Amino acid sequence: MLESFRQDDGGVAVRLGDTRTGTGQEIWARYLVGCDGPAGTVREALGIGLDGFGIVAISVNIFFRSAALARLHDKGWARFYRLVDDSGCWSELIPIDGRELWRLTVFDEPLSAADPQLLLAKMAGGAFAHEILSVSRWERRDFVAERFGQGRVLIAGDAAHECSPTGGIGMHTGLEEAINLAWKLAAMIEGWGGEGLIPSYEDERLPIARRNVELATRTFQAIARIPGLSAMHNEPRWGASPNWLSIPEHLKIQYAYEGSPICVADHTPAPETEPARFVPSTRPGALAPHAWLADGRSTLDLFGDGFTLLRLGDAPPGVVPLVAAAKARYVPLREVTIAEPEVAGLYERKLVLVRPDGHVAWRGDTLPKNPATIVERIRGATAHRPAAEQPAALAISEH
Repeated sequence: MLESFRQDDGGVAVRLGDTRTGTGQEIWARYLVGCDGPAGTVREALGIGLDGFGIVAISVNIFFRSAALARLHDKGWARFYRLVDDSGCWSELIPIDGRELWRLTVFDEPLSAADPQLLLAKMAGGAFAHEILSVSRWERRDFVAERFGQGRVLIAGDAAHECSPTGGIGMHTGLEEAINLAWKLAAMIEGWGGEGLIPSYEDERLPIARRNVELATRTFQAIARIPGLSAMHNEPRWGASPNWLSIPEHLKIQYAYEGSPICVADHTPAPETEPARFVPSTRPGALAPHAWLADGRSTLDLFGDGFTLLRLGDAPPGVVPLVAAAKARYVPLREVTIAEPEVAGLYERKLVLVRPDGHVAWRGDTLPKNPATIVERIRGATAHRPAAEQPAALAISEH
C-alpha cells in the first residue's frame, strides 16, 4: 500500500509498504495518480480540500432473496421500482437477477434507520417469504475536490469526487477521467507532450465533475420529492395506481470540453448540456460522433491510437502541411479519408482532427496558413524534449 510520496521537478518518489510482512520499498515514477477513493491518502497528502453540498442523505441497502416478491404486484419486470405511500417516494427496489435477488434502498433517515424486516413489510404491503442477505447503511455524498492534482501528482475517480449513484454517472465520470488522463500521461512519457498537457486534465475534467455531481444530487432530490399517493390521485400525470409505480429514468446529458486550452475553438454556439435528445456534434471539445462506415466499422473504431485526421466528402482538401507539422513534433497522427456523404454530413466539416480520447481537437474546411499552430495547441506546448530523454515510469495508487 502507499505510505508516502515526495515529488520534485523530475518525478515522484513513492514509498510502498507490504501489509503482510511490514517491509517497504521506494520506487521512482514520472507521475503518481491517486485512484485510492474518498478515504485515500493522495488527496489528503496534497492538502486538497473538498467543495460540494456534503452529505445528501443517509440511506440503507437491504439485499434479500425472494422468489415470491414478483408475484405480489402487477407491474411486470422493470429496472427500477419507486415505492410511494402517503408520505411520498421513500425507496427504490431493484431486481438483481430478474428472478429472486433484490435490493431495497431506503432513501433517508429516520426511515432508513428502521428495522429491516419492517421496511421489507412496508415495501411489500405485508409479510412475504424472503431471506435477508445483508443490510448496509451508507451516506449519499456530494463532494468535488478543489483541485485535481499538484505538479506530478494527480487524482481521479472517487478520490476526486463523490456523488449519489442516482443516474449512474459516478463510474462514468471516473472512467472519463482515466481516459482523459491516460493519453496525456502517455504523451509526456513518449516525449511529444508539452508542459500544458497535464494541467489541461484539471481544466477539462473538473467542470464536468462538478456538473455531474450536482446533477446526481438534483436527480436524487427530484425522485425523493415525488408526491404522496393522495397528491398523485389528483395529478393525472402520475397515473391512478394506488400501489407500486414504475417510473422511467430520463437522464440525457452530453458534455464537451468548453474552453479547453488544448482544443482549437471555432466559436460556434455551445450545445445544451441537458438536451431533450442527444445531438451529435464535431464542435471542438465534443465527442466525435458514431457513424457506420461502408466496411462495417464505426467511426469510433478509428480513434484511440494517437490523433486521427478525418478527410470527409468527395473532394477533401490536402493535409500534407499539418501531417508534416505533427511529424516534426513527434505527435502520432494518421489521416483517414471517408467519402460516404452521410458521414460527411454528420461531421459537419471537411477536416476533423480527433484526439486519442475521441474528443474533437480542431475542425475546418481548409487548413490555416500555419498548421503548426494547431499541433502546438493540441499537444499543449511550444517546446519539445526528444522521447529518448524521457524516463518511462508511471505509478498508480489504488490503495
